[in-house]
Amino acid sequence: MKLCRSWGVTYRFTVHASGWIVFKFNSEADREKVMANGPYFVYSTPLLVKDITHCFTFDRQEICTTPIWVRLPSLPLEIWNEMALSHILSRIGRPIGTDKLTNDKGQASYARALVEIDLSKEVVHSVELKLEDGTHIDRGTCL
Repeated sequence: MKLCRSWGVTYRFTVHASGWIVFKFNSEADREKVMANGPYFVYSTPLLVKDITHCFTFDRQEICTTPIWVRLPSLPLEIWNEMALSHILSRIGRPIGTDKLTNDKGQASYARALVEIDLSKEVVHSVELKLEDGTHIDRGTCL
């Protein structure tokens, strides 16, 4: 589990008879670190890392939603804040969080966020924004 070692956190895991792999992290901070730093791939195949609910069943399930990383390029500084980013990202799906560089404004060329999308709906590839001065701009999203 070379991938899991690269996370740099303490965890345990079990493999359920149905094929699900369940990770148990020693702390909420460790779990958040893993959730925030994807996407993850195993032999070029995406590894879907999701929180499970208390009523989760291990039956074969059709995956209806998935978290994806989205990049929003060249955002104006006036909308580079949590509230504005959340509003923009909600047009794509359910915002989960942003990466460390985006939080720290360490990467000015794009914002990167984790968004849960509904796979039964058409994927949003661009978002039109209206700035305070009335200007409309279209920002393509990089999935």
